[in-house]
Amino acid sequence: MLASLITLPYLTRILGPEQWGVLIASLVFNALLLAVLDYGFTYSATRSVAQCKQDPQRLAKVVATVNGTKLVLIGVCALLTVASAYLVPIFKDNPAYLMAAFFSAAVSTLCPWWYFQGIERLRLPAVIGIVSQIAATVSIFILIDGPEHGWMVLGLSGLFGLFFTVPTLFILYRRVQFQLTTWALLIRGLKDGQSLFIERLFRTLYSSSNALILALFTGPVQVGYYGSAEKLVKAVKQLATIVSRAVYPRMCALVASDLAKALRVRRLLQFAAVTGGAIIIVVGILGAEPAIRFIFGSGYEPAGTVLKILVLSVPLSALNIVLGTLWVLPHRKDKAFVRVTVSAGVFNLLLAGLLSAQYAHVGIAWAMVATELGVLLYLWRIVQRIDGQRSTHSKARLK
Repeated sequence: MLASLITLPYLTRILGPEQWGVLIASLVFNALLLAVLDYGFTYSATRSVAQCKQDPQRLAKVVATVNGTKLVLIGVCALLTVASAYLVPIFKDNPAYLMAAFFSAAVSTLCPWWYFQGIERLRLPAVIGIVSQIAATVSIFILIDGPEHGWMVLGLSGLFGLFFTVPTLFILYRRVQFQLTTWALLIRGLKDGQSLFIERLFRTLYSSSNALILALFTGPVQVGYYGSAEKLVKAVKQLATIVSRAVYPRMCALVASDLAKALRVRRLLQFAAVTGGAIIIVVGILGAEPAIRFIFGSGYEPAGTVLKILVLSVPLSALNIVLGTLWVLPHRKDKAFVRVTVSAGVFNLLLAGLLSAQYAHVGIAWAMVATELGVLLYLWRIVQRIDGQRSTHSKARLK
């Protein structure tokens, strides 16, 4: 996130709205590929490694299962990439961006970060990753000096990603015996990550796919307008995500041990989300045009209208994190949470397609706001049900 914000003003000025729009669509396609390639292994594989790290034979099977499954999924994504070259107009005219997106995703997914998380030894891979990212960021300023080089952003990400992936794989196979993947292990890997894969895929469709949907109905310039405003709003939303990750373990403990205190913390977070979101809406609406001119340069003025609309989703998104991540999940309502995510993905896909075809970048911005509102209403219904069940159980204990 930090690297993308550093390079953002430079790339928008060098590439211009059209090629910037192509890059935005490519970044979204890259995110979709990563959702498929990850297949939930970030959590399921980490858990498996943590549980069997003292058993060399079981650990070798886990590594073989994950890496073998990822290789198969890379093949599936290669077919998706080829199909997209024919089906998505923006990629049909710019195949280099598409190939770079696939290359970057394939390199990234082969990095065994899940293994190091499972054995709780992250220092060395973290240092290698930071150095690789710094090198990729610096190379963008050195090598990209015109619109024709836009595809190199993802190309350089994949190239320098190799300097992260190859050493970490080398370390992995020095510690774990290499084992070929069997069909039984492959099927097991697909089953283990299935539910998490569905959740992440539809979460990506709900939160990150709009620029690519817009590219199906409009040109790259409109994608550039929408993507520019979305970048700024996502950076703000990321703050709520960071807070939720810090608070989540505490909320899980409170829900299990002191529900009354957990409820007070939730209400405090709800108040903070509404108050902070309201301030951001006012600042965003008043400062949209100056912010767009300052950050992106000339030629991106229509993105100001998109920014004014998208800031309306900030408090909605923050409330969704409070109710979903910090209340529904600590209550172990995982299936309900997945239903919300799947519903949001489908709803956003349909509404974004309809509105972008009619109103381009402005329409798809309203689709995002409507989707966040729909998620909030769905989550609130689940939360009310959870609170009602807790209240009933408390009354039963008193009797």
